[in-house]
Amino acid sequence: MYLNEFNKWVGLDVASPISMNMWGFTPDIFTSLTNEFNSFIARSGMDLNSTFTIPQFMNTMVQKGLKVNTISTPAKWMALVSPDDRIQVILRINDLIRKGVYPQKLFELTNL
Repeated sequence: MYLNEFNKWVGLDVASPISMNMWGFTPDIFTSLTNEFNSFIARSGMDLNSTFTIPQFMNTMVQKGLKVNTISTPAKWMALVSPDDRIQVILRINDLIRKGVYPQKLFELTNL
């Protein structure tokens, strides 16, 4: 569900694409990112409740005409929004590990 421009909750079709918030950028994005971040700081100052996020930045860039490519995946979204979601996410990740979709260890710490 999402909150529309009339402040009403609207349901989505189960086949609707969603953002997994996974982005790949080329180095030329950093000029725009720096400019938008500087504008954010100028507007928000030292307000510790304000946030600057990549999705908000990308929405701004798309509104300015930036074209983005999307990649579809059959992966299912896992919500880790509240503490109640934790056990379901753990179970799904363990299932993906058992099936060989995910490796047992994503990385190992080495002496840095």
